[in-house]
Parts: sequence; structure tokens; C-alpha cells
Amino acid sequence: MKRITIIIFILFSWGHPCFSHPVDITSDQGVECDHKNNVCRASGRVVMTQGGIRILAHQAKASFTKTAERMEIKSLNLSGDVRFFGEDGAEAQSEYAFYDVVKNKVVLKSGGQDKVILIKNDQHFTGDKVTFFLTEKNQKKVLKVIHAHGHAILQTPDEKVTSHQVMYDPQTQIAQAWGHVKIIDKKGVATGHFLETNFLTKKTVLKKTRPGQQRPSIYIPSTQHEGSVAKN
Repeated sequence: MKRITIIIFILFSWGHPCFSHPVDITSDQGVECDHKNNVCRASGRVVMTQGGIRILAHQAKASFTKTAERMEIKSLNLSGDVRFFGEDGAEAQSEYAFYDVVKNKVVLKSGGQDKVILIKNDQHFTGDKVTFFLTEKNQKKVLKVIHAHGHAILQTPDEKVTSHQVMYDPQTQIAQAWGHVKIIDKKGVATGHFLETNFLTKKTVLKKTRPGQQRPSIYIPSTQHEGSVAKN
């Protein structure tokens, strides 16, 4: 097993000073760096760690810029049975992944029939592509926003939501879904175009028409009612 350690320096856009995050990359087939083109490549069983974050893959490519004092990683491309393990307990699985280090943005893409799967607490997200952002909280990188695209599914122990797209904010615990939305729970099924659910208040609003049009519908989860749709 061969190893290379790269120091990542990130300047946060909201004005925090630079933070130094060591990235440790190991591979059973070694890590090669092309300093002329500012690229490092690893293959085989690749393991990348950054603080409490861990990513596994078959192949990885790191693009960087360098100065006289340091190397600055710009992005990471990973492929082949990618597994992501976050500091906040989030886990994800995909065929491809792109990590924009500067923007703290991770994009996971499926390959063939397999969908991207991301698990955050009791919320399970599935889609052709899942994008999420990382933010600093209590000296840890945690998921900020989760966006599932294409045949998106959000499943919890109480309900299942399918739609074209799903977006979830772990901080507010509010989820939104749009595009042929269907929600299923123990009491029934309801459909609409746009959904917003608050996991803290247990309230879900399902609109049968596009936002801005008339006659929306309100969906009452089984925790509050019998699980039917009541028209305004």
C-alpha cells in the first residue's frame, strides 16, 4: 500500500481565515503526481480521508495549483464503486463523484442501472445524481444542502416521496420536491406538482398545481390525520 499526503488550504467565501485540512490518499497501486500538469492520480483500492470524511473508490484524480509554499487542491474526481462517509454520519454510494474543494460541493452520479444512494439519519435519498454541499460546524464538515435529481426518491420510516427532484436542508429539516410528486404513507397515496415537508413540525404541504396557480391542496401526514388530501 502506497501513500501520499496532500495539504488542502481552503479560503471560505464568507470571510473565515484559511483552514488547513490534510488529505491522505492511499492506494494499493500507488499514487502518481504530474507536477507539470498539476494532477495526481491513484488507482486500485483508493482511500481518501480529510479530517473525519472518508471516500473509497477504484480510481481518483486530484487537480491542484501550487505556489512556492504550498499545493492547493482544486478538485477531486473519483470513479468505481464510490463510497462517501461524512463526519455527521451521512453515507453515500455512487459510480462517479466530483468534489469541488473550493466550493465545498460534492456531486455523485450513477452509472447504468444503479442509482445514487445517500443516507442521512432516517432520510434516504435516491436519484440519477445527488449533489450536496459541506459546511463547517463545530470544527467538523457537515452536509448543508442535499439535492437529488432524476427519478428522485426521499424515503423515511413514515413515508416515501417520489418526484423529478428533491431538495433537503439538514439544518432546518425542511424538504422540497417538485415534478410529478407522489407521496405514500400507511394511510394512502397523494399526488401533486410541488411538495414541502417540515420534519420538525410533521407538516407537509402538497400542491396539485404549479406554485403561483390556483387551487392548491394540503396533504396531512398520517401522524396528524387519516392521510387524505383536503382541497382549499
